[in-house]
Amino acid sequence: MIDIVNSYSSILKSWEINEYDIQGFSFRFKATLKIKDNSTLVIKEYYFSEIPKRKYSYHWMNKNEELLIRWDNSDHWKAIDTYPHHAHYESNSNVQPSHINTLVEVLEFISNKINSKNAKNKQAPKRI
Repeated sequence: MIDIVNSYSSILKSWEINEYDIQGFSFRFKATLKIKDNSTLVIKEYYFSEIPKRKYSYHWMNKNEELLIRWDNSDHWKAIDTYPHHAHYESNSNVQPSHINTLVEVLEFISNKINSKNAKNKQAPKRI
């Protein structure tokens, strides 16, 4: 997990591990990433080897800590095509199917959004 975060350092201002616990083949990982556009990504990922089961939540917020997107696999949205994987867009009640369900995919999505914003903000020099 740490290697994945490090591989996206180009879009990060800072990051902090809030919890990292390994017991046998099970683990808990929680981290907070500050993105260069002043947004924040809160990561929660768990793997329980005895079940086996993986649980995750990637909660992306703007600089005012308002939800942009949260990807997770909680099992309460059974009508979603990609169940249990889904995303909440800008509110907990706006739930959509999602094929994004790994930290790499989330960071790649955020990286693409930031890079496309930066490209739009760059303007060609004005001719005089």
